Amino acid sequence: MHAYRGLLAPPVQTVLFNFQRPSRFQAGVVVGMGRVLAADSTSKYAFSSTSKGSSASTSTSTPVDLDNRQTFATQKQKQKQLKADVCALLRDVAQPVAVVTSIKSPSLSSSRSASDDDPELSLRSAVLPEYHGATLSSFTSIAMDPYPLVAFALRIPSRMASALTAMAEAQESSGEGEEERAHMVINLLAASQAQTAFTFSRPDLHPTPFSNSGRSKLTRYTLSADGLPVIDGSVGALSCSLVGRPIPLYDLNHLEQRQRKGEAVMPPLRSEKGEVASELFIARVVRVEPVQGEGVVDAEAEAEAEERPLPLVYHRRSYTTCTPKS
Repeated sequence: MHAYRGLLAPPVQTVLFNFQRPSRFQAGVVVGMGRVLAADSTSKYAFSSTSKGSSASTSTSTPVDLDNRQTFATQKQKQKQLKADVCALLRDVAQPVAVVTSIKSPSLSSSRSASDDDPELSLRSAVLPEYHGATLSSFTSIAMDPYPLVAFALRIPSRMASALTAMAEAQESSGEGEEERAHMVINLLAASQAQTAFTFSRPDLHPTPFSNSGRSKLTRYTLSADGLPVIDGSVGALSCSLVGRPIPLYDLNHLEQRQRKGEAVMPPLRSEKGEVASELFIARVVRVEPVQGEGVVDAEAEAEAEERPLPLVYHRRSYTTCTPKS
């Protein structure tokens, strides 16, 4: 039974009618779920579920379809309002600002430079790691026992997320425990480092913050025991090792699959226009790094800088700091 003139019927298999003899009714008619997909408008056999004067190819919606669309629209509106409420609340809560630094990849620059004319310099550049960093606004400590653990989220796609994911996958495939080897350094920025936070949050404007090339101003740093950048002048720095692959926050069903099967394939990235997808990284702190004072050049100046700097925080859409206790 077909849907005919607004009457509802159970779904039926799509049927193709084709007249074999020459006539003015030779056009094929495809009818299913009350919709005419193709028909000769002059044929008396062409079914139509549309009102007078409308196109025969226009489909009708069942009450169930309308209810589903209305429910989906309502849920989407509620979710949108919830996001707005959460953002409004968290804007009133100061968040620490940190920069995660790591190694992106040991590679040569794709552009020709002075090292191209010097084979020795070119070879040395080929094996030097390329340092990279990204500003975090979601960094937090999540546990102290039995191990100190921290967590942060990164928007994807991003170079830092890709680099850290590759490190986690390499560690899993090797099967070797590297508890003491850090994959990254978390630099907790000081009140005077708002520009540093901005620099590492805009890779489009500052693609090479650890060098003086392009628009980037050199970010001063020292290297940790693992050869990772520790930014000068920060409140403190933590060398951390990933405990596993990142958790996709755009598909929470992935968590259930991982618990049930022990291993789950990373779901494809799907996000609607205007939405931001991110991944959660959990890391174990392996070492607290000593931090050089920003611009400190001698022992006397270092002694004057012994007072602990105030932290940089993000509050009400701007960088600020807290008032020191008197």
